[in-house]
Amino acid sequence: VKVRDENSTFNLLFSGGLSRTIATHKLNKRSNRSHSIFTIYLQQRQRSGMSEKIVHSKLHLVDLAGSERLKNTMDSIDGSTGDE
Repeated sequence: VKVRDENSTFNLLFSGGLSRTIATHKLNKRSNRSHSIFTIYLQQRQRSGMSEKIVHSKLHLVDLAGSERLKNTMDSIDGSTGDE
């Protein structure tokens, strides 16, 4: 989807976030159960006299669902450090 301003970009980001699946489990009452990748392509144009320079950039925002380690999470709940 092509956008031309930051408000349109944020609207797309937030509407994608609303489409994510949320489920409950023992350790987290609102756990995202899906990965999310939001890619932004930028194009910058610079003009100097008769010449024009175009720079293309790409930015990935990634949220990996369930990437926490269950053992570490359980250890922090019962107070142990996991170093035993």
